[in-house]
Amino acid sequence: MKPSDAINKIKELLNFKAEDKFEAVKTVGGDQLKWEGDLAVGVSVVLISEEGELPAPSGDYEMEDGSTIVIEDGLVTEIKEAEVIEEEVEVEAEVELDEEVVEEVDEVAMSDEDLNALFDFLFGFKTQVETIKSENTFLKSELITLKAQIKNLEESPAGDPEPTYFGKNNKEKKTKREELAKAMADAKK
Repeated sequence: MKPSDAINKIKELLNFKAEDKFEAVKTVGGDQLKWEGDLAVGVSVVLISEEGELPAPSGDYEMEDGSTIVIEDGLVTEIKEAEVIEEEVEVEAEVELDEEVVEEVDEVAMSDEDLNALFDFLFGFKTQVETIKSENTFLKSELITLKAQIKNLEESPAGDPEPTYFGKNNKEKKTKREELAKAMADAKK
């Protein structure tokens, strides 16, 4: 399996979706053009100006890289590549392959069995992500419920509320508190 096939398989397993990609370039004249995706004949191009984004007027637009885009009614009709002036350069190179490097490259190649193990691992990872998303949704609903309860408590009439005791001996704690209050009242007399 080729590395590009492996990457595509991983993207498929993870439901990877590329976001729409917008390209924007500046022309030699200072105009800014923008289009969605890759530039090709038939692609809609807009001119970014102070008034906003408008369909690019018909004409030839020379880019900073030397290429030219021909536009008619906001659509690309032709792309002229920059003229490249090639200089002939003589290069002599002697290549010696380091045996250790060659062995390391051979070790990097993955067998189908290794790739299948990687895919299984990634599928397990995907399942864990879905579980976490589900738990997150549950926790969000719990948070909403708790916020509503707090709001109700804040809106309830204020006063001298009876303290609430938590634990096994609620009645016993309340009784001791009442006895202490009675004893203090008797002591004041």
